[in-house]
Amino acid sequence: MQRFRGQPGVFLRDQVPAGSSAGPGPVARLVWLSALVLAGCASGMPAAERAALAAGLAPPPPPPALQPALAASRDALQCAEFLLAVSVQQSVATVALAGTQQEFLAAPAASGALYLGQQPAPPGASSPDFVWFKGPQATVQWQGQRLPECVVVPAAAAQYRAWGQEPAWNLHISAMGWTLQQLGGAGASWTPQGAPLWEGSARLHTLQPGGATVRVTERLCADTMSGMPHPQTVEVVPAPGAAPLRGCGGQPGTLLQDLEWQVVGVQPSAVAPELWLQDPPVTVLMASNGSLTGRAPCNRYNGSYTLTGEGLNVVQPALTRMACAPHRMAMERDFLTVLNAVYRFERPNADEIVFHAPDGGRILARRPG
Repeated sequence: MQRFRGQPGVFLRDQVPAGSSAGPGPVARLVWLSALVLAGCASGMPAAERAALAAGLAPPPPPPALQPALAASRDALQCAEFLLAVSVQQSVATVALAGTQQEFLAAPAASGALYLGQQPAPPGASSPDFVWFKGPQATVQWQGQRLPECVVVPAAAAQYRAWGQEPAWNLHISAMGWTLQQLGGAGASWTPQGAPLWEGSARLHTLQPGGATVRVTERLCADTMSGMPHPQTVEVVPAPGAAPLRGCGGQPGTLLQDLEWQVVGVQPSAVAPELWLQDPPVTVLMASNGSLTGRAPCNRYNGSYTLTGEGLNVVQPALTRMACAPHRMAMERDFLTVLNAVYRFERPNADEIVFHAPDGGRILARRPG
């Protein structure tokens, strides 16, 4: 994506006209299904889910774009299940969500690029709606509700997925609407029926036709097969009175990437546990571009990593070549031994992360402060 000129920190491109969309034939549906399976590899869909899709979990034919503004835009804000079309022209940001559009005007901000809505603060809100870009991330208040943290993405890539087991199911949200596939069951395509009902940290979406509901809760969820953590817990009721489908939603990377973690313990380790709490702190930073950087007990390091639906893999990082006190050198050996073998991570709570290596190796870390 290109950086929008004149607005520091806003990664957007100009809006382009919408193209026409025709209904898909059998070949198009096959391509759609193949793309869905491939997208599952990148988005964290468990292997069993992808196998079920490949084995014939055929979706219903997708309808023409049900969010025309999103289909026509080149850029979007992806805020968990909320997909917003966005375009910035000089001092005006135009944002659309599910048929509703607002214009926001540039306003002074200490950092990033802030755009304020032109209507008074909605009931219960302390300020007018706003969009606040900070590099490739954004914070959005829409109709008085603070949306989950947003990222700027190409509109064609804007999507949200949720899935679960027993029975296997997959929910896909895009400009085409909300599409459900179930193993051994009928698929369905829906559109939201008005704004969701906000219930604390949860959003209850009612869908049409048929009155299906989807509840998305900001609560950590671990995939039952791989153990991979996800930011949201999702419950789908395909029809009134139907048994609920429960599972996880959202990208695991949002729980890991572009956050600096401060190491507070390594297991196994030959040094006293309290030494891991001394300054200078040991840190881990996994960026969304795949780079891995941080401060080991003695040296700085940099390398790379990959995150897939099956786990986390660290490529052995390069180090500076400094000598330190013997106990710091011993800590560094312990830290790098576990780091180089990491294959998954978990988030016990909002402030802590645990990197796991085979044979019980662990790096325990928390957010600074």
